[in-house]
Amino acid sequence: MSPAARGGNTTVDVDSLQEFQDQLTQRLIEVDHVISVLSNKLSAPLQVGTFHHASTISSHYSTRHAQHLGNARRLRTAIVAAQTATAEILRNYTTTEELNRVSANEIASTVGDLGAPLGESSNV
Repeated sequence: MSPAARGGNTTVDVDSLQEFQDQLTQRLIEVDHVISVLSNKLSAPLQVGTFHHASTISSHYSTRHAQHLGNARRLRTAIVAAQTATAEILRNYTTTEELNRVSANEIASTVGDLGAPLGESSNV
């Protein structure tokens, strides 16, 4: 069970999340390249002849090619999903942090304004 589910605190390291997001972007570029190569340069069936063994090899190649292309596409989908989730966490956490900072500044400003009527010195 996560700390948040137990009523505890969860901290978010925004720098680490941003670094993770950058790494995901690089992996997405790489997998897009793999998909491009598999879809264009390596998509044609092997031209190895028509005898039985050659036909078997060509069939195995086509099957393997389809598997690798499917795996690369699934990996791309997973990377995009991770990017989307990470971006949402970053957006929500950054917004929350900004709101907390603004709220803390407003509270400090208000408390500072209340100190004068109470006869408190701000040079403590």
